Parts: sequence; C-alpha cells; structure tokens
Amino acid sequence: MADEDLQDKTEEATPKRVSDAREEGQLPRSRELNGLAMLVAGSSGLLVVGDSWADHWQKMVQSIWRADVVLGVNTIDTVPWLLSLFMGALTQMAPWLGLMYLIAFSAPLLLSGWSFSTKALGFKFDRLSPAKGLKRMFGIQGLVELSKALAKFVLVALIAITVFQALDEEVLAIGQEPIKRGVAHGAWLVGLTFLLVSCSLILIAAVDVPYQIWQHTKNLRMSRQQIKDEMKQTEGDPHLKARVRQTQREMARARMMSAVPTADVIVTNPDHYAVAFQYDIDTMVAPVMVAKGMDFTAEKIREIAVANQIPIIRSPLLARTTYYSTEVGDVIPLELFQAVAQILAYVYDLADKNRPIGAGLDGLGRPDLGADESVPADYASTILSRRGKL
Repeated sequence: MADEDLQDKTEEATPKRVSDAREEGQLPRSRELNGLAMLVAGSSGLLVVGDSWADHWQKMVQSIWRADVVLGVNTIDTVPWLLSLFMGALTQMAPWLGLMYLIAFSAPLLLSGWSFSTKALGFKFDRLSPAKGLKRMFGIQGLVELSKALAKFVLVALIAITVFQALDEEVLAIGQEPIKRGVAHGAWLVGLTFLLVSCSLILIAAVDVPYQIWQHTKNLRMSRQQIKDEMKQTEGDPHLKARVRQTQREMARARMMSAVPTADVIVTNPDHYAVAFQYDIDTMVAPVMVAKGMDFTAEKIREIAVANQIPIIRSPLLARTTYYSTEVGDVIPLELFQAVAQILAYVYDLADKNRPIGAGLDGLGRPDLGADESVPADYASTILSRRGKL
C-alpha cells in the first residue's frame, strides 16, 4: 500500500508542503557531513593545542607521582588537590571543547539552515511500530546505510594503514627522544593521523549530501489529489468561492439599483444597454455614472426610471461606449463630455419648461437627440473593438 502511495506521488512539493515539513522538523540532514565536520575540527584542534596539552599532562602526571610526598599522611587535603587537578585539566581543554560544541551546533546548518521545531520533540507512537522498524532495517534506506557503513570501514582502514606505514619511522623515533619532546611529538602525530583518517570521510559525505537532499525531496512529493486538497484548504472550496462571488455580485447590483432613482437621465441602446448619469453642478466636476446594465439588468434600470419619472433617452452608440469605458461610480471620459452634456441640457430644458416627463420620455417614446453624432468615432471604435462589440 505504501509503495502504491509513493508511486501516486509524482508531483513536486508545493511551497506550503515544504514549509509545513520544515515546521515539523523534516529537513534534509546528513550525519556523514556532521560527523566529518566534527572529526576534522577536532583533529585540527588537536594539532593546534597538542603541544600545550602534552606539557600540561606531563606536569599533571608528575604531580600525581609526587602526591604521597606532597600530601603525606594528611588525607584532608586530598579532595582540594584532586579538584585542582580536574579544574586545571578542564581549563586546558575548554577551548577545544568549546570548538567541538560550536561545530556540533553549526554543522547541521550547512545543509538546511536553522530550524527549531517543537513538533519534532513530540513523542510519536509510529516510531514504536515493529513493522516500520523492520522496513527501515531491510528496506532501501537500510541498504543505503549499510553501504555507507561498509564504505566508511573500508576507506578508514585503507587510509589508516597507509598513514601508519608512512609514519612508522617517526613513531619508533619517539622512544629515542627526551620525555618532554617525545610527548609533544606523539601528540602531534596523533592529531595528524586523526586528521588524515577523518579526511577520508570527505568522499562519503560528498555522496551522502546529494542523496539526502534527493531523498528528502522525494519524500515530500505529493499526489494530484493532495495538491487539490491543499488548494481547497488554502484558497477555499471553488464552489463556495463561486457562491461568495455570486453573493457579492448580487449585493453590488442591489446597491447599484438603489442609486438609479438619484440619476438625472437614463441613456439606452434602446433595448440591450442602459446607463444612468447623475450630475450636480455644485458638487461635481463632470457627470458620474451611477448604474449600468445589459439585457435583464438594463430592463430593470428602465423600470426603476419609469417608476421614478427619470427621463430615458435613446442614444445607442453613447450607451454602448459608456457602458464599456466607464465603471459605476466613475466620472465619464473626457471624450464623451459633449454627448452627455447635450443630453443633460435637453433634460434640464424640459425641467425648466415644466414639461411632463411622461411626454415621450417615460421609456415609451425614447426620443433620439442625435447625441451619437457627438461621440468621437475613433474613440468609440477603439473601445468597442477592444471588447469585441464593434
């Protein structure tokens, strides 16, 4: 079943999947890289501090051999004396131990950076599963770990034998040197051997790091169904989003319809388009579109206009051009000022003469004032061709 799931996971992990895995502590880690860094740093540190360590240990051994003379039969001074030896050794080793702690902390950051996850500290019962344990032991991952262990053994053995053969004369020469010099020389040889043997693991780490990155990427792969489920969680159910958008459109349409009674004039196509203009000479610099609609919405606008005795003027080109060039609440484009002004002037003239709105202006007669002739042909052509309505 697990193999089938792995075969289904053919898609690259999404950024959210990678982020969630990081929060759970799932990061590419290479124990070989960490071990290499620790060994190289430790052996290099030994080469640097080897002489001072050798001198300190020599003095400490001499102090131990003289302990019976120094302490005599007074056992009360034994504890402070042992404590002073321990503190001296700890002080001598402190820089090297600090280096090792620093490398142990920073080495994992080389591969995947800093990440602290409390989830990774939690107890997981699936780690106690014998079946999963056997799968890790005898699966591909177990085979890889076994191969790395054998490779490390062979490499370390070959390098160690080579180093010992190359340094055997120096090792034998230590016995002919004075004690102080021999101890320092021996410490240096130990550090050098340790460093050369540690460097043999560079090859193992060079193979393990790309493998761990590839394995981590493979484990994070997702199936198409998982990607769809993630999109639903992050962006919401498409059906629910569609219903929300529909509700928003209905609310916007209701607000627009409530603004139709405030319009000064309605310009129609005459049947398929309707746009409503409002203009207040004291508060507006230009006419504003307060509503627009096509087909059913246009019919509703005309019905509201008739009910509120708002003039309805027929101007097909102006209606279509304004519909596609202007949004509700926006000032009409400069190119259409003259045409709209011509219609508004006619409406205001009717109001000044106290002519009844219903006389040819109630949606039945729909007089044509020739406003289309004031619409720039090139402007209308550009707007309508862009919308495919030319």
